[in-house]
Amino acid sequence: MYSNTKEKVVFTFIMCSLMILCMSSYNIFLENGINSEAFVIVLKAFVPFVLVGFLLDFFVVGKIASRLHGLMISQKASTFKKVIMMQLLMVTFMCVLMSTLSLIVNQQDFSHLGMLILRNYFVALFLQIFIVSPFVRLISPRIFGLL
Repeated sequence: MYSNTKEKVVFTFIMCSLMILCMSSYNIFLENGINSEAFVIVLKAFVPFVLVGFLLDFFVVGKIASRLHGLMISQKASTFKKVIMMQLLMVTFMCVLMSTLSLIVNQQDFSHLGMLILRNYFVALFLQIFIVSPFVRLISPRIFGLL
């Protein structure tokens, strides 16, 4: 994890970037198939979505999730329970917000929002718990050593 604001920014940016890269790729490949055009779409969408996602994560969702986390989990809970609950909260809020943003950007009908959130939620949760978070937690101390 992180021990100061600079490390928190770096940790959040890496986590957010990897989640957005994976989830954008997932959604674009589902819609367009895996081809060179889809890769171009992923690359074009990556930077704006990372910027918006990072801002939402750092300034809005992270604060709300931290407050809820403090209310839901006792101080005596195991580190594992604390981490899993924070991941559940973050994925839930970010999935709703980023899925909504995706519909707005792609000018799609909001009647698809529920299905889109459902389609994304379980993939995002799996990615967060088993792939992205362990990877970021593994590399972040090395990166923090460079700061």
